[in-house]
Amino acid sequence: MFRTIEAPQENERINHVNELIKAISEHGEKQFCSRGVTAHMEIDKNGIVWFIDDYSRRRIYTHYHGSWRGFSHGGTLRELVCAMRDYVKKGHKIPLSWIAPVSVDDDDNKLGYSQEPAQALRKIIIKLPVISE
Repeated sequence: MFRTIEAPQENERINHVNELIKAISEHGEKQFCSRGVTAHMEIDKNGIVWFIDDYSRRRIYTHYHGSWRGFSHGGTLRELVCAMRDYVKKGHKIPLSWIAPVSVDDDDNKLGYSQEPAQALRKIIIKLPVISE
């Protein structure tokens, strides 16, 4: 028997993180975008935040601390998804330097951006309410 998935709830913070995901998917390595599909997040009527994976297209429960079945990205992007979940639930903003560092050194650069795509992304996401300087 299949469980019915209710329609996602409208939420301002969900809109903010989805704008961030969209911006990330359009720059650099185009994380969160596979085969023309962009990932996104949803919140249900119970306040549970879900990540809809771009590659597997699975709805992933983000509150689980173990392995996320169907999540097609690595640990760094999972940390970012958790940070976005925390913004949705608690309002904790994500530092700009965490996503698009000013100094793009191998040690600093979590998402693998070269200087130009990092600068372009930085210009866009700094305006988003989910990001702090």
